[in-house]
Formats: sequence, C-alpha cells, structure tokens
Amino acid sequence: QHPNWLGNIVLWSGLWIANIPALVEPLPTSKQAKPPTWWQRVWSWRRVVVAALGPLFVLYLFDQEATGNINGDNIVAAKQKFGYGSNAEYTHYVDKTPLIFPIKVDW
Repeated sequence: QHPNWLGNIVLWSGLWIANIPALVEPLPTSKQAKPPTWWQRVWSWRRVVVAALGPLFVLYLFDQEATGNINGDNIVAAKQKFGYGSNAEYTHYVDKTPLIFPIKVDW
C-alpha cells in the first residue's frame, strides 16, 4: 500500500550498507603493535552501529505511520475509505495487501 515508503527504506539502508567499509575504524596492523583486544575490535564498529540508527528510525517511523500509531488514526486510510470504502475491490485490496513490504497478493 505504500511502495514509496519501501523505496525510502531501501535507499537509506543501501546507503548505510555501501558506507560500512568507510565507517569501520581500521585496527593497528604494524608488527610491533600488540594484537587488538576483543574490545578494540568491537569498538572499531561503533560508527557502523550509530549510522544504522538512521535507517532503523526511518523503518520505525514509516511502520508506525502505516499502522496509524503516530497520530492515533490513519488519516490516509480514512480519506481513501471515504472515497472507495463501498467498493468491494478496494476493500479486498486493503485486506490482502501488506502496508510496507510487498508479498504475493492473492487476487
């Protein structure tokens, strides 16, 4: 029902994935340096985790908006139902089509 929202989620997630190599802090590799500890290895990924908050927030925001949890009611669905609520094809579409992530619809 909201393919443009899925496009936004895919776009921001793809940008995050594409930038992971730049976000990971390189570990010391010289022969004289001590091998990194487990904490240093985990800590080198901190920017990746922080950067993931953006796509996760977009996913959360769109999911909450699609289900009507942000403003208490789903204004878009209410407007569409007002115009098409008596149409049997429309009600079947609303009942069978997922809100954000598309799957095969039984028409």
